[in-house]
Amino acid sequence: RLMCPYESRPEESPRAASKAFGGADGIVSKLRVGPAVARIRLDRADDTGRAIQNAANYPPGTRVVLVVAPRQRVVLAVDDLRERGQHLGRITIECSDVTTQLVWIDALRCGVTQWVDPLPSMGGDAA
Repeated sequence: RLMCPYESRPEESPRAASKAFGGADGIVSKLRVGPAVARIRLDRADDTGRAIQNAANYPPGTRVVLVVAPRQRVVLAVDDLRERGQHLGRITIECSDVTTQLVWIDALRCGVTQWVDPLPSMGGDAA
């Protein structure tokens, strides 16, 4: 039988095996694998509702980061995520506009409500 150069023989001591692996077993035991992190760029998504609904299907414990554009409206899919995403580790909203971020956080906590943009549009019919 051919042996891999890193394979230890059964009669060898654990110390010899450790030496054969170059001490890698000590390094491997120190590695910590945490929950997966899914970063969803809603500010660039073609279908924000679909992107949010897909997040509800991520494995248990996944941390979800929703990246939202300033003044981006909350979509109804947030309610789906609230109902079906209980198995997720944490959902975080990332946005450069604090007001928008708070509106999205409130939607995740309490459900989606109609959001009226606090800033008037820059359209031509200003009163």
